[in-house]
Amino acid sequence: MDIPNVIEKEFLMENIEKIDWKGSGTQDNPIIVEDETLPYNVIFKTEDLYIHLKDIDIGMLVLDNCQNIIIEDSIISFVKLKSCKNVVIKNNLIRVVKLSFSKKNTIEKNRIYSFFNIRLFTTIILIISLASGLLAIFSYIIELYLFQDLMAALLITGLIILIIELLGKKSKRFLPKKFKKNEFLKFKEDLNHDLDENFGD
Repeated sequence: MDIPNVIEKEFLMENIEKIDWKGSGTQDNPIIVEDETLPYNVIFKTEDLYIHLKDIDIGMLVLDNCQNIIIEDSIISFVKLKSCKNVVIKNNLIRVVKLSFSKKNTIEKNRIYSFFNIRLFTTIILIISLASGLLAIFSYIIELYLFQDLMAALLITGLIILIIELLGKKSKRFLPKKFKKNEFLKFKEDLNHDLDENFGD
């Protein structure tokens, strides 16, 4: 049976036997995916199903509103977690990891070139900072000096947070401690060398 590019919980529950994947999606009996049946680019929308992805080799893996998924011993070009929690990513070679509004995830012992974590708190601060900048300009026009210093401080704070987020994409120094247990490849040549070792003839 052909696997769709978007895998939803309902699809798995109805077709798990036809796909011939082991497991039922429970904590004691997770669905095991460790073969070459996955599409090169795939999106999981499996909600709270327990799934174990192992030894896969694909281009893009997106987890959208997923929980209880383990990804290990795989080679993936792009991994994105969107509104996910309780996801474990370990012992993989990954070109880019991107987290969007995800929490309580474990990412360790991977080899990663680029990492970007978009947090809800940071997004809120940036929105407030942008609004503060506009209000600061407006306050100068109508001479509301009381708000000028506050607006300027919020704007500067937001810019500092943005810079830290961007630096965190390339520098291990600015990552939260829970994400530091990975090897970050500094140059594309290093990544290409690792890919050649895994894909090379």
